[in-house]
Amino acid sequence: MMNPATWIDAFRHAEGAPPRTLGPFMRWSLSGAWPALWLAAFLSALAGTFEVVTAFILGRVIDTALSSGPEVFFSENVALLLGFVAFFVILRPVALGLSAMANSIAIGPNVNPLVLSRINRWTLGQAV
Repeated sequence: MMNPATWIDAFRHAEGAPPRTLGPFMRWSLSGAWPALWLAAFLSALAGTFEVVTAFILGRVIDTALSSGPEVFFSENVALLLGFVAFFVILRPVALGLSAMANSIAIGPNVNPLVLSRINRWTLGQAV
């Protein structure tokens, strides 16, 4: 995997003049960053989905513990407990870590300079 800090070229030149309406201006100012933005959005949605699954799994474990009783809970629910551990020790931390990485390393430090450098270049080319 490529270094996330290089997913967006923060000083890439824009093509043409900035549009005067909001939608086209956003496309102009963020052109070249869309693949990284879509990937970060997907990872963020995945992390949010895992938070919902967290509540479901915790509820499932609690309901199972209440219905089976303490004397046979561990012996009858090995698969549930192994899934619980795998989710909370492996899957969830990986998903949340990838989401945090995309937002804090790729998006945060690069999108603002990308937009500001494009606006600055356009402004510097104007007549006083």
